[in-house]
Amino acid sequence: MKASILHHLASMLNVLYKKLTMIFKTLFLVSLVTFFVACTKPNQQSDPKSGEPTTTAGIPNNTDKGTADGGGGNTCQGRPLESYAVNIVKTKAYVNYIEPVISELTVRQDDMFRLVTYAALKKNWYVLPCELNKLPAEKTGSAVATEQAALQTFGEVWLNDKIFNAMSEKDQADLIMHEMLMGFRLLKFDSSYAQCRAFAPRLDYCDQNLKTPRGKPSDLTEQDYKDIRRTTVEIFNFPPKASQEDWEDFFAVRNFGNDFKFLRRKIDNESLQPAEFLKRIQEAALTGHTPKYGISVENDYTVRKKESCSVQIDVDSNSKRVELKVKRASGAEFHHIIAVNRPVQLHATKEGERILKSTFGLFDESSNFKLGEKKPTTVIYFDGTSRIAKVEVSETVCVDTQVINGQEQCKSWSSPKDRYYYTCSDIESEIP
Repeated sequence: MKASILHHLASMLNVLYKKLTMIFKTLFLVSLVTFFVACTKPNQQSDPKSGEPTTTAGIPNNTDKGTADGGGGNTCQGRPLESYAVNIVKTKAYVNYIEPVISELTVRQDDMFRLVTYAALKKNWYVLPCELNKLPAEKTGSAVATEQAALQTFGEVWLNDKIFNAMSEKDQADLIMHEMLMGFRLLKFDSSYAQCRAFAPRLDYCDQNLKTPRGKPSDLTEQDYKDIRRTTVEIFNFPPKASQEDWEDFFAVRNFGNDFKFLRRKIDNESLQPAEFLKRIQEAALTGHTPKYGISVENDYTVRKKESCSVQIDVDSNSKRVELKVKRASGAEFHHIIAVNRPVQLHATKEGERILKSTFGLFDESSNFKLGEKKPTTVIYFDGTSRIAKVEVSETVCVDTQVINGQEQCKSWSSPKDRYYYTCSDIESEIP
């Protein structure tokens, strides 16, 4: 009896052992599969979103992408995207075909140079063997089926190397120039900071707090693409020795420019003889329409004060003088007598949504300023023929003098940040 009970107990223990062994094996296999799944990169598919370029990373189609949530490296044919980076201004196409076109701009290093070369010098360029997302024909305005040789975002330019390397050097230059002009045009959708950075000689000119884009690259219209193609063809025939005024006109008539850099057409500029200018000022004074919204700015733009203002203008045609008084509600007054002895240049400028014409070089030409004396400068903006839309006045202080022919004359003036500025406008919204 006792032996029978022990035999039965041994049988039960043996069954229990087999079941536990099976359970442990199953758990081990499940853990092993989970481990391998977790360590294997998923086969992710790209989402081109209607074929338009992205406005963030700008990753081309047909690339291996990093994790969606935590960021990560992206590859093209097993290589990191960064390994395909190129310095586009060092390519033969750029050196042999584009540099000669902008040679005079390169020498001057002016605003137009910085705008034209913005994309080439300040964006990252990649030439890689991966397919690029294709833009729809209705977006680009193309009448024929095309290959997507390049894509551009606010910060990067992507070129398909199979297409690019098969091109002649001149065709490569055409494509590079097309992308440079595309970068110029895209600025109108980018942030105010980027627009300023595109042409400012130093970054401290630009407000770091204005980095929010106004749109996205896909906001480019069919007309934008047509303007870019037209300009790409015509720029290679543009005289390299052209002046900055010629370059501004070239781009202005082709609808380039942005809020921070208004480009002037030549036909918008005027040169008025003294008698003509005095007549226009006198007509403006007689209309009774003068600015009334004002703001003063001083201490390197750190102190701003808004207040109402009034402008009074008196013209003496015999002595060719204009007496300008800008009165502030606080009682302060800016008084400037302008001698108009030479032609006055009127330049088109953009203020808000309107185009105005502003005077250039209206200041007291006397050099007999003594130490500590203030030198006034005035800019008058006309809306239409003779209506005054805005008056800007500023004062600089003589900080050093020298004696010439027995007369004390000012040698140097206070820096821009130490100057006083006052603006009186007819539209309150244009007062910053």
